[in-house]
Amino acid sequence: MFRPLSLLIINISKHNVASQIKYSTAILPRLSSTIWNIRENIAEAGLHDGYVFKYDVSIPLNNYYDIVLLLRKKLEGKYTNIYGYGHIGDGNIHINVTVPEYSKEVCDMLEPYIFEQVAKLKGSISAEHGVGFRKPQFIHYSKDESALRLMKDLKHLMDPNGILNPYKVLPDV
Repeated sequence: MFRPLSLLIINISKHNVASQIKYSTAILPRLSSTIWNIRENIAEAGLHDGYVFKYDVSIPLNNYYDIVLLLRKKLEGKYTNIYGYGHIGDGNIHINVTVPEYSKEVCDMLEPYIFEQVAKLKGSISAEHGVGFRKPQFIHYSKDESALRLMKDLKHLMDPNGILNPYKVLPDV
């Protein structure tokens, strides 16, 4: 079911005023549930545009929303909406790029571009949801070879039989 609050968050983020929302819960506590409702409906709202490319990255706070603006410029004329939301306190930002339907052209424009830009902004290509099985080939944008070796050693130490999330965490070094 389409909710008016879903439309509201798209309009807010489209006009780059989403950062103003973060102050409302502290200033007007009675609006807290409304704001959380808006936040929880953002993902659903994007689906009304068609297909959603989703990224979970972290960016230092002084450049928190820059990635959204960079993507809008890079994909000009190829997207319906591009917006970000997340956990401003730790720099985690969920990037959503909506298009009417899946497009390999847009996917190729996004990857690895988004990860290159995150690296330039001194961020991480994977924030709260981890690397998973889609991003191991891009982890070098956030971690160097020595960090990857250490992660592999720790993984082997804690999971010598490779039964915990096999093939889903680290690329071959």
